[in-house]
Amino acid sequence: MRYIEPHGHMVSRTTDDYTAMAAAGCAAVCEPAFWAGFDRRSVDGFYDYFCQLTEHEPKRAAKFGLPHYSWLCINPKEAEDLKLAEEVLSLIPEFIDKPNVLGIGEIGLNKNSRNELKVLEMHIDLAGDLDQLILVHTPHLEDKRKGTRLILDALKNDPRIRPERCVIDHVEEHTVKMVLDEGFWAGMTLYPESKCSPSRAIDILEIYGAERIWMNSACDWGVSVPLAVPHAMLEMRQRGHSADWIDRVVFRNPKAFMEQSPHFPHTAAKPDACMLPTTTHAHRKRKEIYMEKKTTKKTTEKSGNNGKEFDVVDDGNGTTVVRNGIAITFSIEGKGVDSAGFEKFAVELADPADIEKIGQWIGKEGATQAVATKLSMFFWHLANRSENRGKDPKSWMTIPDFGLKAKTKTTKLKNPKTNKNLTAREKVRFEIALEDMGMTQENALLYACGMKNNQVGSK
Repeated sequence: MRYIEPHGHMVSRTTDDYTAMAAAGCAAVCEPAFWAGFDRRSVDGFYDYFCQLTEHEPKRAAKFGLPHYSWLCINPKEAEDLKLAEEVLSLIPEFIDKPNVLGIGEIGLNKNSRNELKVLEMHIDLAGDLDQLILVHTPHLEDKRKGTRLILDALKNDPRIRPERCVIDHVEEHTVKMVLDEGFWAGMTLYPESKCSPSRAIDILEIYGAERIWMNSACDWGVSVPLAVPHAMLEMRQRGHSADWIDRVVFRNPKAFMEQSPHFPHTAAKPDACMLPTTTHAHRKRKEIYMEKKTTKKTTEKSGNNGKEFDVVDDGNGTTVVRNGIAITFSIEGKGVDSAGFEKFAVELADPADIEKIGQWIGKEGATQAVATKLSMFFWHLANRSENRGKDPKSWMTIPDFGLKAKTKTTKLKNPKTNKNLTAREKVRFEIALEDMGMTQENALLYACGMKNNQVGSK
């Protein structure tokens, strides 16, 4: 049976893998940019990598009759270096019109860090500017649920991004529902040791259905199986699923999603299809506008309130503060918080003094970073409501009650059984239980430590 491999890191695979995939019925392979197993030292390494994805690997795949497509980004594992990330993102417009490029990916989060979230927002902004599809990597293990929630919120915060043009990959049983319920596509990665096994993936399909969902092997340099999708197809047949249902999951679904890109032909059949020049005039025009905006002459001004520098662009139609410049950075009890919600609020509407007051208020109340992020999202939505846009913030700005006084920082909590500070894993579980599962603080703490009420103080 035919299938599409919508997520395979073929630069790490051998020609034998290409032969096996073609023989198994693979009609096309799509390769997101990913981590090479080590951190690249400079932007030059990414330039060569993008050339490999857009020029060399398509030719290698074509020798085996397989159209090859790619996605471009800096992977979340290398997103801690903000300067490098900015340099890499500046390369993408040069490659985005290559005939085999489908969009921006695989972007996302790895450890849910502040810098990773900042780089994710930079990628989303770039995708919005260039009207590109988005492929998202979600974190592994205990960080997955929290990271997936942060990713979905970041995508929804940009009004240019439509959920049906984003696929959230590596979903599992505890994240697939939130992804599908909010209108996004979901990808299940079939790994022998982590992520999702073929049996679990088929269970998910039988529970949630085959709408807006696909499966992939994500084969790379680690322990992975490039034929994982055909193996899952065999198990689906053994469970009694029809050939039409299987074809929908492994071929028609990924095809329907990727056909939203003008670079993906409506029939993934020709071996050299990835080399066809299909870039539309509209996409070229969007790129020209984006590049013109990036090269506009910049000046610098000082904010009289806090001394922070702002990038200011004079485009002939007025002076505009650049969103990706340094907007407002304030602190919650010594921990820097740089939220896209507050940045947009500061840049588009509010006076810096007002933002500082909000930051001081949050610090005084002792809010957790998770609550502060929710608060920033509230203000961003409030600022962009039509009745408030352009008005003086003082005319409508109020501080919502998020119950901040009832929140306790995880740094003050101890495991009731061992009386030791919470581990990193326990802190994550506590935040998920408190913020996402609606538990009381006491029950969230027991949940985080894997305990029940009658186990407190037991040996």
